[in-house]
Amino acid sequence: METLSQTYLEENNEGELVDSSTQGLFGLFQVDLDNYIKIKFAFMYHMQIPPSEIDNWPYWEYEMNIELLSDVLKKKQQAEKESHSAQGGGDVSQQASKMMKSVKMPSIPSKFR
Repeated sequence: METLSQTYLEENNEGELVDSSTQGLFGLFQVDLDNYIKIKFAFMYHMQIPPSEIDNWPYWEYEMNIELLSDVLKKKQQAEKESHSAQGGGDVSQQASKMMKSVKMPSIPSKFR
């Protein structure tokens, strides 16, 4: 996962990708706003941390928490994959056809025929 301290590539007026560090000192302090909002939302949603608390974190603590959240989400995703595969997780239609094969049709009494 990229950290916020890594440089980003930006498009110049001609559509060419340019390293943002060429913009001088100001380029070092630019943060992708979309990425920041998505990360802030992830903290609020997954960790139930209020936005005012996130805004008060120092930069280094923010980056460390991003890495920790990423690790937690990766472990959670891996556990879900393992539980899905352990349950025989496949196509739903395949599971339905297996269940329908074991179903027996009820017999109708002869007086109703």
